[in-house]
Amino acid sequence: MADDTIIQGDALTIPGNVAEIAALQEDISNRRLLSLDSPDLLAQAQMIVLKGAGGSDTLTSLKRYRDEVAAAPLRLKGWTTLTTVGSLIAHILRYRQPDTTLYASVDADGLTASLTAIYNEAGRHGYEPDLSADDDQQAALRKMIGATALVAPADAPVFAGWGDHTVSYPYPVSPEWTAWYKLHKRCRAALDGTGQGLTQEDLAEWLSDHAMDWAMVDGQTSDPMIDDWVASLASQGAAIAKPSQLMALSRGLTINVDTKVTSGVRLETGEVQLTYETEHKGPAGGTLTMPRYAVIRIPVFDHDPMMRHIGVDIRYRIAGGNIRWYLLLHRPDMAFVLAARATAQRAAEATGVPLYYGAPPQASARV
Repeated sequence: MADDTIIQGDALTIPGNVAEIAALQEDISNRRLLSLDSPDLLAQAQMIVLKGAGGSDTLTSLKRYRDEVAAAPLRLKGWTTLTTVGSLIAHILRYRQPDTTLYASVDADGLTASLTAIYNEAGRHGYEPDLSADDDQQAALRKMIGATALVAPADAPVFAGWGDHTVSYPYPVSPEWTAWYKLHKRCRAALDGTGQGLTQEDLAEWLSDHAMDWAMVDGQTSDPMIDDWVASLASQGAAIAKPSQLMALSRGLTINVDTKVTSGVRLETGEVQLTYETEHKGPAGGTLTMPRYAVIRIPVFDHDPMMRHIGVDIRYRIAGGNIRWYLLLHRPDMAFVLAARATAQRAAEATGVPLYYGAPPQASARV
């Protein structure tokens, strides 16, 4: 084979020096080209067989040499990670294909989640149903399985996909969620005997520092979980603290920060009335009424406009005149899961891509 050999396919032509490709071969006669039929590509896949030093043949693809001079790759591939759900939606709208799919993986125990779109997933390429004849059936199927895209009939052909062009959103948690969940774990550990609760000074500072997180719950919210919790407490006569009450409480705790508690009485509303042994007087003349329950409204995920209502259970323990406070979130695992699913559903509805709950196929299974 001469040095000016042309390696030519149906779509790409590369002026190449085959002798350079196999420059380490001692005998040029030991090189030979193989053309492999590839019906789904415009060009044939060409390979070169090189004779190794030990006499064994080595099969080497020439694709990378083709790609070096091609105007563009034969197909899109790559893995992208984005930090906002808005960017994820925009990315999917830009690159989505007929078989693009979304996978939402949510771990309620570890409180982690990921949302991954696979653009070149296996599926029924280019399937377009007859909406006029199948609209009612499609609507019923989508309602039953929670799908956000059209459902292909069972007899539609299925094609393999490379599955190596993806974009993911790792659900980065917000600073507000991080702070509250860290406090929740600290207080839970303290109640279990492996840590310390909040002092009065700690609680006063926390109530003040997180003043923007407290929520007024007056009637129904858009969050069924918090509505059910509030309704359950109301049926027991318990009251939910208002943000103004918590701010007044913060000031009262600051006044009594160096004093001892002589008694704590739980009222019918679930609130706790504390009596202090001091010359400093609280708003009720030596007593403070501490609410048992409150609600916060925070974003679970960073840069996510969706806010989540989460209940807070305020507990205390008195020992030797000293009081320790414990702020526990109501079902933080469910709050996280519901927030993650709501974000995934929003992305699916905005892009028209079918959504599946679970881990996406592993990379090794997609290539």
